[in-house]
Amino acid sequence: MPPTFHGIVSISGSLTHILNLQELKSAFGNVYASLLDNGVFVFNIYLEAAFQSSWNGSITGDVKDEDAWALKTIYYPEEKISRLHFTIFQLLEGSWQRTDNTVEEKCYSVAEIRSALEDVGFTEISVYDAERDFGVERDPGNAYFICRKAHI
Repeated sequence: MPPTFHGIVSISGSLTHILNLQELKSAFGNVYASLLDNGVFVFNIYLEAAFQSSWNGSITGDVKDEDAWALKTIYYPEEKISRLHFTIFQLLEGSWQRTDNTVEEKCYSVAEIRSALEDVGFTEISVYDAERDFGVERDPGNAYFICRKAHI
């Protein structure tokens, strides 16, 4: 597919669901290939401060008339992996049904991300901290990256 886009945005820290650096680099390469010359890629990603914050060991959830859910997040610093354990209850035909699922997220460093971006050709890489640079409260470790595909 030829380069098509002037800009690509990825939000909600979705790139943390890519669990190894080579696959993250491959995703960056696909973004790069999809951008027109001088195109911009903007994304946020959660760094270790986010994984070590109130997320670690936190439990959250919600209860409604026909469903309920709970989420427990545990960060394993030695693996740089966070596991999100979901439990969902749904009232189906008068009976409660339970579903359990686990989703993993990978914690990358700024240096790893910057290197992967550079390896696929991105330039003008800027990194911003949501709390410090944008004044977003209670958001530790949320980093925003802005980079550009070189004009050839």
